[in-house]
Amino acid sequence: MKADSESPTESYAITGITLPSEQDYIPDSFGNNSFPMTSISADNNLTFKNICGGVKLKLKGTQIISSIRLEGKNNEKLSGSAVVTAYSDQRMPSIEMSADASKYVILDCGAGVQLDVAEAKEFIIVLPPVTFTNGFTVTLTDKAEQTFTNSTS
Repeated sequence: MKADSESPTESYAITGITLPSEQDYIPDSFGNNSFPMTSISADNNLTFKNICGGVKLKLKGTQIISSIRLEGKNNEKLSGSAVVTAYSDQRMPSIEMSADASKYVILDCGAGVQLDVAEAKEFIIVLPPVTFTNGFTVTLTDKAEQTFTNSTS
């Protein structure tokens, strides 16, 4: 299929997509099943496009982090059911979150991730394309169940 003026752009709605509200921490990466992609091909040559993006947090300290929660400050929808539209031309796919989508994402750090005072640890949280019009809030929970919250504007 050509993606030029002779061939009209086709679009395909993909239903049944769920962006997880809880993602697993993976060192220097993102958890399995948390970064969906799409591809359309008429000739079985697939070029995948990311549906989501990510936020990378670099943290230093002495705590053992058990989870990180990210939430928009303007009710942005960040996880749950969605419909993805993929296009036959070079456009990026679009995503529409369902009305009952969650407004937060939690990164589960399993047994915990030990922070270091000298070198930052990276934590990647996968998010749908979203503009945080009023910023976002990040809440860290450590192994002692203590929380630390920081917000952007």
